[in-house]
Amino acid sequence: MEAAIKTATEKKKQEKPDIFTELLKTEEAVVVVAADPSVTQAPQKADKEAKAQQKAAKEQAKAAKEAAKAVKEQAKAQQKAAKEAKAQQKAAIVAEKQAKEQAKEQAKADKEAAKAAIVAEKQAKEQAKQDKEAAKVAKEQAKQAKEAAKVAKEAKAQQKEEVPVKQSKKVKEQAKDKAQAKEEEADVVKKVVIGGVSYLKSKKTGAIYNMEQEQIGTWNEKENKIDLD
Repeated sequence: MEAAIKTATEKKKQEKPDIFTELLKTEEAVVVVAADPSVTQAPQKADKEAKAQQKAAKEQAKAAKEAAKAVKEQAKAQQKAAKEAKAQQKAAIVAEKQAKEQAKEQAKADKEAAKAAIVAEKQAKEQAKQDKEAAKVAKEQAKQAKEAAKVAKEAKAQQKEEVPVKQSKKVKEQAKDKAQAKEEEADVVKKVVIGGVSYLKSKKTGAIYNMEQEQIGTWNEKENKIDLD
């Protein structure tokens, strides 16, 4: 019995028409569906969102391009700075090398100057010593000349004294010989430099003495040289 009722109910459902399906088949249903805001605004909203996304994408691309350009400029600036730093470093190395060379040359020049100063000082001392010896010799010769002049004066005074005629000539000869001897002893020498060497030269005889007052030769006026003994 229940089975029969169930079968009858299902059959009745099959015979009852589907109202929603029928409405979709009508023109009115189509109009109603087209008038639904959710259906008409969806494409516009999607298009607007797509445009917004496209615009945002363009802005992002532009920003990325600007950022890439900034990075490129920064890299270029860093490369330029590195190049300048390298050039400055190279210039500093060259300047340091030049300073070292100049210091080396200056040290060499200072060393040569100090050496020359020592040589000059030594030569000055030697010259002062020779001048002192020459002055000593000249002083001694002047003393001898003074004594010779004194003896000559005394001899001359003796000649004027009254003496026997027989002794007068003899006394005069003795006084003359004595004065001549003193005059020869009073020979004056002067310092001369010959061939870079200092000597003492007699004004009267031309005899050449070394600085130790030892006669080593005679001055040859014709050949302008020393004739060694």
